[in-house]
Amino acid sequence: MTIVVPVELLPHLRRARDVADRNYAEPLDLAALATAARVSKYHFLRCFAAEYGETPMQYVTRRRTSGRRPGRGSRGASCSCSG
Repeated sequence: MTIVVPVELLPHLRRARDVADRNYAEPLDLAALATAARVSKYHFLRCFAAEYGETPMQYVTRRRTSGRRPGRGSRGASCSCSG
């Protein structure tokens, strides 16, 4: 079964993803992210996974393990290596 995410829900999903991006080092759970999206946690889980290809907690875990803010590549980063 394919879930089609209603277009009017997309800004709410982005808001929750932004909360996860800003607070990934803090304790986050499904209920907190669903509250940010202003939908039930079950509806949020299904729609987030359908839109982003991973569950909200998979997204948070990936953010935590990468330790980087999205959109920050090597541009503007400095590295001083001594050798």
